[in-house]
Amino acid sequence: MNTIAIVGGGPIGLALGVGLVRKGLKVELLEKRSSISTFPKASTIHPPTLEILDEWGLFEKAKKIGRVVDRIQYWNRKTEELIVELQLNLLRDYTKFPYRLHFDQQFLSQIFLEALQKSPLATVKFETEVVDVHHDSHSVTLTTKETDGKITQQSFDYLVAADGISSSVREKLGISFTGHTNPAYHLLMGLKEYEISNRFPNLAGVAMFLDNDEWVDMITNPDMLKVIIPISHDRTEEITNEFIRNKMTEIGIVKDGFDIYYKTIYKTHQLVADRMNDGRVVLIGDAAHVNIEFGGMGMNSGIHDAYLLVDKFERIKQGGDAEQHFKQFAERRMKINKEVVQRDTIKNTQLIKDIDTHEKQLRQLADNEALAKKHLLRTSMIEGFNMMFEDMNFNR
Repeated sequence: MNTIAIVGGGPIGLALGVGLVRKGLKVELLEKRSSISTFPKASTIHPPTLEILDEWGLFEKAKKIGRVVDRIQYWNRKTEELIVELQLNLLRDYTKFPYRLHFDQQFLSQIFLEALQKSPLATVKFETEVVDVHHDSHSVTLTTKETDGKITQQSFDYLVAADGISSSVREKLGISFTGHTNPAYHLLMGLKEYEISNRFPNLAGVAMFLDNDEWVDMITNPDMLKVIIPISHDRTEEITNEFIRNKMTEIGIVKDGFDIYYKTIYKTHQLVADRMNDGRVVLIGDAAHVNIEFGGMGMNSGIHDAYLLVDKFERIKQGGDAEQHFKQFAERRMKINKEVVQRDTIKNTQLIKDIDTHEKQLRQLADNEALAKKHLLRTSMIEGFNMMFEDMNFNR
């Protein structure tokens, strides 16, 4: 096997590159931006992904910059009562890493990029945009444009599209991407130099304040507090620092005096490609499936795509039938995405917004360890990750 092209220099494409070169496969990664994105995005690394990092020799680097989070709390926002606190240590019999690691995905991308650039089997090209894709039974031909306008055509054995929700590869291949967009808006804020109100002592690294109308989701990173709240519009010019300070005073969880690191308004999506494989081309991550994002599953799910696909490429290298292995990969990952990841992200979304229905269910977790474990196996992505290997002779 010659070179495998990877389009997209986010954490998913970079993770795939790292996994492939570890198996002795040659890769060329193409990214249209000038560098990896530094905008704060996903920040939760779930236990199965930590296991992957450990297998690839990258866990210690990640742990040095991340925050270990071993508790998840659910609060009633109106009454300010702690409904339940779940200890991730309940997962100790299921994983080597019974906790989450928090840090923004730009740092994970940097870890992957550094590992990839050290390999003689890898070529990484920034400022290189894919403008056309053609493939047949023998190869994939990419037409690329660099920032200086230079147009190049190059052939590869295979192509993996990891170029996100607006995937140009998926578009050029005519693969439909259907589903729905949640009409609600969310405001994501990054706060620094913050202090939590005395009314919420010992706040966990993940704290969800449930409310039918104005819920609050708080995620603690090493260098900031990420706060997500619902908002009625997307008029970014109205989201001033004064607006945020007034809103946080109204919420009353964080004391005044914090610094505002960033703010952004976004919508969530539930979208899926009609196929993850087209001949010698494979789609992974947000290029293939996007989930309503509550629970930190999006980036992790994409890395799990990459992890399984590495195994398939290794088997093809050893003489396996590419069509068969890509079909098996696509079927397994689509099944998990639809039956597990979509289910769980939708459940998380419903839970945080509907306290009347879900508070009783959450209180049951405090009194029943078996139910608590089942909940954590689901929300920590262990259940779905293990499904990847059912009835498969996987090279772990």
